[in-house]
Amino acid sequence: MNLDWGSVKLVPAWHTSTTPGGTVNTPAGVIVTFGDRVVYHLGDTCLFGDLELIGRRHAIDVALMPIGGHFTMDRHDAVEAARLVGARQVIPCHYDTFR
Repeated sequence: MNLDWGSVKLVPAWHTSTTPGGTVNTPAGVIVTFGDRVVYHLGDTCLFGDLELIGRRHAIDVALMPIGGHFTMDRHDAVEAARLVGARQVIPCHYDTFR
């Protein structure tokens, strides 16, 4: 979706996704472009090969990457995901969310 300030694009994420009421959802990540800056929030995802394709198609400046290891990839898989995405900067998220 193109907007006055940039654009937003949904991309795949891989994990189970169910609402508290039991509705099954399709997980997604989001790529947000602000002028010449590209931010990729991977969403709650595991490691998957299409991260490389996403990185090749978009010059990612910043990737918000889950590293919690519970419903998401762990820090070890996130290192490989960061390599596949090829972002200039990675910001970890979802660490220690669930105990």
